[in-house]
Formats: sequence, structure tokens, C-alpha cells
Amino acid sequence: MDKIFSQVEQLKIEEKLLLYLKLPLLLTNPSGTVDPLRQPLNPLGNRYEIHQTIMWIKTHLEEDPDVSLPKQEVYDEYK
Repeated sequence: MDKIFSQVEQLKIEEKLLLYLKLPLLLTNPSGTVDPLRQPLNPLGNRYEIHQTIMWIKTHLEEDPDVSLPKQEVYDEYK
């Protein structure tokens, strides 16, 4: 089990997200509440669209604790 955890820790964030999406619902959500990423019509888009969005964010934005952008401004630039 420790070997698996250490391998998961070495994954990139996108790879961790993909791994999460592939896990059975019972393992990722033991409470039984609805997981929006597992719904047939995900409001965030399909997996490909989500991946493309993540890649856009990684290539067009950088993290800076002293800067906060309005989400509408970021979304307008993304569109």
C-alpha cells in the first residue's frame, strides 16, 4: 500500500485527477452523495474539455499569492 501511495504522490496534478475520475464511486465518495464529476452530463464538460481547460490554465496563468484576478476576467480571456 505504501508503494502505491508513493507512486501516486509522484503523479502530476492532471494525472491525479484522471486517476480520481477512474476510481469507482464507492471508493471516492463513501458517503454516497452525488459526485458532479461522475454524472453523465457534467456541468464542467466532458473529460477532454476538462483536460483542455486545465492545460489552458497551466499555460496561460501563473500562481502569485499577491495577485487576485476576477474570475469573469479569466473566463473572458479563456473564451
